[in-house]
Amino acid sequence: MQVDEQARNVLRTAARQALGDEAAEILMASLPPYPSGELVTVDHLSTELRVFRAELRQEMSELREQLRGEMSELREELRGEMSELREELRGEMSELRDELRGEMSELRDEVTSLRSEMGVFQARVCAEISGLRSEIHAMLRTQTLALIGLIAALQGAFAAVIALG
Repeated sequence: MQVDEQARNVLRTAARQALGDEAAEILMASLPPYPSGELVTVDHLSTELRVFRAELRQEMSELREQLRGEMSELREELRGEMSELREELRGEMSELRDELRGEMSELRDEVTSLRSEMGVFQARVCAEISGLRSEIHAMLRTQTLALIGLIAALQGAFAAVIALG
């Protein structure tokens, strides 16, 4: 039997007649204000808690598996991207190596060319110095002979001045 508000009023009236006003109010205050079918028991709460725990464990297990799957996918994506980056880096390093080798070869060629040019320049300078040496030697000889002639003429002139003298 379900107790509604009308049944509670009937009980209150009977309790006042049998127990008095104060005792009837105490009795009515100690009874729940809602139908007995809505009362929660410890057994009911324990059952609900077990069901909730089972549902929670199931959801956590599903989330764990979902998370593992997503982490596995991310791991594979990361490995793929790292592999792509590694290959890209290797390609760029190879290009740089080839460029560097080309530039080093060009520099070697330039150094070889400069050495060759310096050899030609050195030969020209040596030839020019040799020519200048010959010219200087000839000029010194000519100048020395002229000075000797001048000295001899001056000696003759001094000798004449002394003889006249």
